[in-house]
Amino acid sequence: MGKNIKRYFYQIGDSDIKQLVYKKYLRRGGNKQIVQNEAYKQWLFNNLKCEDQSLSDVEKLRYSEISLKKYFIEYNE
Repeated sequence: MGKNIKRYFYQIGDSDIKQLVYKKYLRRGGNKQIVQNEAYKQWLFNNLKCEDQSLSDVEKLRYSEISLKKYFIEYNE
């Protein structure tokens, strides 16, 4: 278990390196289903958004290297 877990981190300036929060877990109860905590999207929208980016742009992000790299490159340009 845990072999395929990917974690992505960010750093702003000289601040501490922090992890972008994303977790998949099994919801307990009568209707068991896999749900996702995508807190990284809210953090990016609140702290690292360009003027021309909307909430829907951030909601489309995937927790993947390609998607996050593209987002950070656009932010830094």
